[in-house]
Parts: sequence; structure tokens; C-alpha cells
Amino acid sequence: MLFKVFICYAILVKILKKASLALESMNQTIMHIQTPYAINKIQYLVDKQPSTIFFNGTDLTQQIEKSKDPQIYLGLKTDQDRVLIVPHTIVSEPMEQLIPNIITYLKTGIIDDTSAEHLLPVIPEDTELLDYKIEGVTLKLKFQ
Repeated sequence: MLFKVFICYAILVKILKKASLALESMNQTIMHIQTPYAINKIQYLVDKQPSTIFFNGTDLTQQIEKSKDPQIYLGLKTDQDRVLIVPHTIVSEPMEQLIPNIITYLKTGIIDDTSAEHLLPVIPEDTELLDYKIEGVTLKLKFQ
């Protein structure tokens, strides 16, 4: 009996992970569409009403807001031996620490002292950031 429960639970987890991935993918895609108006919130409706039945029971009765936290994009190696680029939200840090830390995260794939299985760094580990400066809205990075 335990084995059957485990299989059902494993199937449920797979379904929920796919629903979560689909929801996050839709949110990020929609919120990054360049329109004359910035899209900062999404409200999903089913039959013209907020619902909890869409995306396998995820509560969508509240509006989903665009995150103001910085994100970095790392590689994710799949079971099919493909690499996908996935976002990861990082804790807001003072700007003087944020830029060097982002480069470190991109080099190591380790974020906030946490590494996740199948996460891959996206820039060579021997890349060294010598300096950076922000001029207006432009970030200038100086590498060795």
C-alpha cells in the first residue's frame, strides 16, 4: 500500500511542478512584453471569475505582481540532456555587493550559499570582474 501511495504522490508532485512551471513561464513572459504600458500585474479569470481550479489548484484569486527583486538566469540540465535557461530571484543587496555577487553566482551556479541539483553556471569560472561602474542607465563591466 505504501508503494502505491508513493507512486500517486510522485505523480501528483510531477503534475504540480509542471503546473507551477507553466504558471511561472506565463507570468514572466506576459510581464516582459514591451507595450506602451508596463504590465506589472496579472489576474487570471475562469468563466469571468477569479478561480482556484486553473493550474491544478493553484490559488489565482489574487493578482500576481511582477517581482521587484533582481533575477539571474542559470542553466538547468534536464533529464533529456537539454539545457534550459531558468530565472532565479536573488535577495536584494546593496548595489556595491549586488553586481560582484551576480558575477559570482553566474560563475558558480551557487546562490546565497545554496546549490541546486542540475543548475549549471553560465560563464567560465575563471572569469574575473575587475571593476564596474554605472553611468546613467548603463552598466559598464571590466573583465580580465
